[in-house]
Amino acid sequence: WGSDGFVEVGALLRLRRFAGVSEGDVRRVVAADPKGRFALRPDPLRVRANQGHSLPVPELELTPLRTPGALPPTLAHGTRRRLWGPIRAGGLRPMGRQHLHLAGGLPGDPGVRSG
Repeated sequence: WGSDGFVEVGALLRLRRFAGVSEGDVRRVVAADPKGRFALRPDPLRVRANQGHSLPVPELELTPLRTPGALPPTLAHGTRRRLWGPIRAGGLRPMGRQHLHLAGGLPGDPGVRSG
């Protein structure tokens, strides 16, 4: 994979795990995902997850928020209700992922994609 998180679709499709999956299938999944979880780049066709990486991806298009002044008025992180107690007690942690992803508003707000 590249430093930007993209991997060639052809290389993925050669893996046994993706036997029977076509380039068209990948394009359809990316196009049909309303939450924008994936991105494609052409020539050669490459794909990546836009969030939730478990491997380091140094050149992601993320905005680090390191000071309180850089924060929007509302930040939200979607999770299951049953996890609220542990999060409230111990804080929000990335677990096996590289980053915490926060939305700059609540579900339904303009420009906010939840999920």
